[in-house]
Order: sequence, then C-alpha cells, then structure tokens
Amino acid sequence: MRWPLFAFAAYVALTLHVGLGPLLRIAGVSPDGLLILMVFIATWAGTMETLWAALALGLLADLTGQAFPVTQGSGDFVLIGPCTLGSLVGAFTVLQLRGLMFRDSPLAWATLVFLAGTLSGLIAVTILIVRTAPWLMDMPIPGWHASDQLVRSFGQSVYSALLAIPVGWLLRKTLPFWGFHTGKSRLAPR
Repeated sequence: MRWPLFAFAAYVALTLHVGLGPLLRIAGVSPDGLLILMVFIATWAGTMETLWAALALGLLADLTGQAFPVTQGSGDFVLIGPCTLGSLVGAFTVLQLRGLMFRDSPLAWATLVFLAGTLSGLIAVTILIVRTAPWLMDMPIPGWHASDQLVRSFGQSVYSALLAIPVGWLLRKTLPFWGFHTGKSRLAPR
C-alpha cells in the first residue's frame, strides 16, 4: 500500500468527517468517512497494513472527539482509546469476512461497513461503560448515557453503510493507484 496516498485519503476523510458531518446530520447522526476509508483499506490491503491503517484512523477519530463526545466538569476532553480499539476490531472483522464477500458488489461493501461500524461502536461504548462503572474506575461522565450512544452508533453505522455505496464506487475507481497486492500479483488498472 502506498502510505502517502493513505495519508492524503485519511486527511480528506477527516476533513469531510469534521467539516461536512454537521451538514449531513440527520436526526443527530452523521456518517463516518473514516470508517468507510478503513473498510476500503481492510477490503483490499494486507493484514498488517490494514491493522496499522485502522489504528491510525481510529486514533484520528478519538482525537477529533466527535465519535463519542465526552464532557467533564466545565469543558470537553479527548479520551484516546475507545475508537482506536473499536477500529482495530472492525478492521479485523473485515479481514476475516473479505474472503467470503464479492468485493466488487456495492451491497456487500455496504454490509462490511455496517458490520465494522456496529462492532467498533459497540467496543467504544463498552470501553466508556467500563470507565464509568462504579466498581472499576468510577469516573462518571456527566450527561453521557450508554443507551443513547449505542443508538447513535447504530444509526451512524446504517448511515455510513448507505453512504458507502457511492463513496465505495469512487474509491474503487482509485484502486490501481493504491498499490495493493492481492495474492502474488498487483492489481491491474481496469
């Protein structure tokens, strides 16, 4: 995989995620461009490349603080870890399922985005639940409810899966430039 192209695509996805997220919001839910990029990479890249890319994209999601907004006391703070670990689990799931799916099908690709988004959201909310548990860390987050976050995360997965159909088609057109290896041969331009 060509890492400079990944860095550029991650920058574009992050910019669209932060900039267009509020404009595309429907019922308090906006699509996750970083998730769509992560599933695209997990569908075509090698295992280690996928896991490193998922780690970077999850860290970007954590640093923006938009995936699971957390406020403590008088202001917001960034909690690094929930989206990063969730992204790794989602990428690993796509790695396990990509051999069973027809990669050129937009519906199959949207299904992978939905599954990865649902699992990564579930992992992230679980980590935040553990953080607020009174018998473990006892660090409650004022105004944060797990049920609200689970519903929002599920809605975000559905919305991202719907958006993944046209975005996946566009990303599929850029496939020859990424330098992914499938088996022993390099993907040829179509």
